[in-house]
Amino acid sequence: MKPKNVRPLDTIADNINRVTRGNIIDIGDLLLEAKAQCEHGQWLDWLYAEFTWSIDSAERYMMVAELAAKFRRLRNLKLGATTLYELTDHEGEEDLPAIIEELAKRATKTPLRPADARRVIKIGIGRSRFGDHPDATLVQLVELRESSAWYEKAVAALREREPDTEESARLLVREVAAEYEAEEAQIKDDAEEVDSILDGAPPDLPPSITPPEPQKFGADTEWEGRESFADAVTALLGLRTKTVRRFVGSFSSSELREVSDFLLAIASHADSTSASSASEATS
Repeated sequence: MKPKNVRPLDTIADNINRVTRGNIIDIGDLLLEAKAQCEHGQWLDWLYAEFTWSIDSAERYMMVAELAAKFRRLRNLKLGATTLYELTDHEGEEDLPAIIEELAKRATKTPLRPADARRVIKIGIGRSRFGDHPDATLVQLVELRESSAWYEKAVAALREREPDTEESARLLVREVAAEYEAEEAQIKDDAEEVDSILDGAPPDLPPSITPPEPQKFGADTEWEGRESFADAVTALLGLRTKTVRRFVGSFSSSELREVSDFLLAIASHADSTSASSASEATS
């Protein structure tokens, strides 16, 4: 059975934090005053002679006091010592006004635990850097790793869709990451397929043949091999964009010249036929 008139634990914690916070700022102010009076080399000697603190502890007290002097409302916020120290460690000084503003919204009347304060600090950073968005969106924007290849896409998606819960914000980021990885995998597969085609052996060409008499190649003439000829020419047309050196050595120079002469003979006959048809049409 609990004794009567016992204060709640939250109240006790708030009082301890209030005393600690006040002491840190007050001690920091006094240390700053003392340091300003010390000659060169005298400061550390005085500090070690008078107190058991380390230089790091003294520096932290002074940094909190300097921050409280810059943002006066910080003295009245119900924050723990851990949060005060974390604020002095924040590297983005341009974010501090927005951070203090967000903390003031939540820690003026109600104590803010360190874990909750860290989330509020992220909200302040996000609002400073990305503008006005739901809290969950801002937290996720700050937590994104800028080194991620899909960082810009994730930022754009979060700012456009503005998820209002941290779960939906995390799901959106995972969705963007998955889409990016799928696109990269497809690009890699396409590149490997192109390399495979270019590095592979050239297609089989029909054997070298002696060109028949031109008059045997009328458009309405049916003869054995006409279909093979059409397939071979189609294949050659498809290979025109390939690098010539890939086909060197497949056939001897004389064989290739025979094929060339054969095709030139057909082309010459085709030109003659076209010219004759045009002459008859105009006569």
